[in-house]
Amino acid sequence: MQYFSLDYERNKQKRKIFERYVEGLSDISAVDFMPEIKGSFHTRWLTTLTIDPRKTIIRPRDVITRIAKNNIEARPVWKPLHLQPMFENNAYFEEAGDNSKYLFAYGLCLPSDTNMSEEDVDRVILLFRELLPARRFTA
Repeated sequence: MQYFSLDYERNKQKRKIFERYVEGLSDISAVDFMPEIKGSFHTRWLTTLTIDPRKTIIRPRDVITRIAKNNIEARPVWKPLHLQPMFENNAYFEEAGDNSKYLFAYGLCLPSDTNMSEEDVDRVILLFRELLPARRFTA
């Protein structure tokens, strides 16, 4: 029972971090957070989002580089197997487009360690916002 209690508390912390990111960045039209399916409970183990290439020239790699200069790590979402050198010549199946390729190109995982303070999360939000000022977005 102790394990469940600790896991539940960590999930609450992860969700709190995610909600703080949403609060700090959701007004940026090019940013879309991973939605929670109705009737489900997402652990928010990772804070993932996409940056819409139709609304800004900024890409996830730009955000990763910007915050790395402040000794903060963010990452792209996982690279699909069919894009990795070992598998690049193998057949793969797609349905209605290559969604995994899109997510890799425009997806971003923000730091979400449960040891992060609110100030740590706010710092990431500030650095992100400095890179993506509202005037760079289309309506």
